[in-house]
Amino acid sequence: MEQIKLFLENAEDEKYLLWKVVLIMGVSGAMRRDELTKITVDNIQDTSNILIITVPDTKTDINRTFTITNPDYIRLYHKYIALRPKYVTCHRLFLRYKQGRCYAQVIGSTIIIVLFFYSMSSSCHDGASRFVYILTRGRRNWLAPEDFIPLVQDVVETHPGLTFLKEATEFHSRYVHTVIARIFYNVNRSWSGKITIPEIRRSNLLNVIQMLEDEEDINQITQYFSYEHFYVIYCKFWELDRDHDLFIDKQDLTRHNDHALSKRIIDRIFGGCVTRGQRKSLHDEKLSYCEFVWFLLSEEDKRHPTAVEYWFRCMDLDGDGYLSMYELEYFYEEQMHRMELIGIETLPFEDCLCQMLDMVKPKITGKIALSDLKRCKMTPIFFDTFFNLEKYLDHEQRDPFASQRDHDIDGQELSDWDRYAAEEYELLVAEEGGNDDPNSL
Repeated sequence: MEQIKLFLENAEDEKYLLWKVVLIMGVSGAMRRDELTKITVDNIQDTSNILIITVPDTKTDINRTFTITNPDYIRLYHKYIALRPKYVTCHRLFLRYKQGRCYAQVIGSTIIIVLFFYSMSSSCHDGASRFVYILTRGRRNWLAPEDFIPLVQDVVETHPGLTFLKEATEFHSRYVHTVIARIFYNVNRSWSGKITIPEIRRSNLLNVIQMLEDEEDINQITQYFSYEHFYVIYCKFWELDRDHDLFIDKQDLTRHNDHALSKRIIDRIFGGCVTRGQRKSLHDEKLSYCEFVWFLLSEEDKRHPTAVEYWFRCMDLDGDGYLSMYELEYFYEEQMHRMELIGIETLPFEDCLCQMLDMVKPKITGKIALSDLKRCKMTPIFFDTFFNLEKYLDHEQRDPFASQRDHDIDGQELSDWDRYAAEEYELLVAEEGGNDDPNSL
C-alpha cells in the first residue's frame, strides 16, 4: 500500500492521471482486469463526496458494489471524468489518455494492466519483474511467446493506428505472431525461447510498449509493432509459400530474392542450427512463418547482433564456435561456381580470404570467432561474400567509402532493416493494384 500511496502522491497527473484512476478503482474494489475494462460511467454514482460503484458481470453473475470516500481519490476521479470528450458515444470509463487529454478510443484489458503497472513501477518498483508477473499471472519468472498474445491482440483491437485492421480478423493472428517473433528476435538474446527478466531490463521493450499510448501512428513505432513492417514480412512470405499452409520448404526459400542464396546456406538454415525446440515430423524440412520472420530480419540487416549470430551459426559447420578456413572455402566454392555459370570473373579463394581477414581482423590467426564479427563494422559484406550472390555483386559495384546509412526525420540513423522495409513497402503499395496480393491484406 505504501507503493500505491507514493504513486498517487508523486506521479504527474498530466502523464499518469488515467493510471491513477485505474489503480483507485482496481484496489478499492478488488476488480479484475476484465471488470476494469468493461466498467462504464453508468456504473458509477457520484454524490460529490462519495462514489458508489456497481461492478456487473462478475463470475457469480451477481452485481456487487463498493464505495470510495477518500477525498483525494474522488478529486482525481473528478479531474479525469471532466476531461472526457463531450461527443464520445461509448460509455466505457477508461479511454485513451495522453498529455492531459482524453480521446474517444477505448483501452483493452491487457494494455490497461501492463501500462498501469509499468507506470507505477517507474516510481515504485522494477518494471521488468512487474511486466513478467502480469503476463504470466505470477506463474513464471520468464515469458513464452504465447504470453504475449493477449497484449498484442489488445493492441490490434484498441490502437487508433490499427482501426482499419480491426474488422479483418483473418489477419489478426498473423500480425500478432509477427510482432511476437520480432520481440523475441530482439529481446531473447539467449536464443532460449524464454524471455527472462534481465533480458527485458537490457532491452527497450517496455519503453516501446509505453510509446503505444503516446503515438497514434503505429508505423512510427518501427520496432516490433509497425504495420508496414508486418505487411512487408507477410507479403514476402506469401510470395514463397506456394500452397499457403504457412510453411515453406527448401525449394520455396531458393526462390527468395531471385535465387540469391546459395544451396549450401539454405541447407544449413533448414538443418536446425538457427531453429529452436522439437520440430513436428510433418514439417521437419520446413520453416514456419515465425522462423521466416527471423530469417528475413537476419537477411536484410546483417549488422544486427542477432543476425550476426544467426549467420555465424549457419556457417559454423562443426559447431566449435569458430569459422575455419575450410568452412569459409566450403561456402565460397559454391559462390565461385555460380559466378562462373553466368560468366563473371571470379576471385580466387586465397585472395578472397586475405580480403576477409583484413576486414575482420580476427584475434586468433586462422579462424574467426563470433566476437570478431561482432566487432566488425562490415558484416554484410563478409556474409554476402560467402552465400548471397546478388548482394555480393552489389557490394562489388558499390563505392565502399560511400555512406549507405540513411537517417529519419529526427536525425537518428536508420537500420538496414528499417531502410529495406520502407523501400519494400513503397514498392508493394505501388504494385498492389496489379498484383495478386495476399487476400487483399
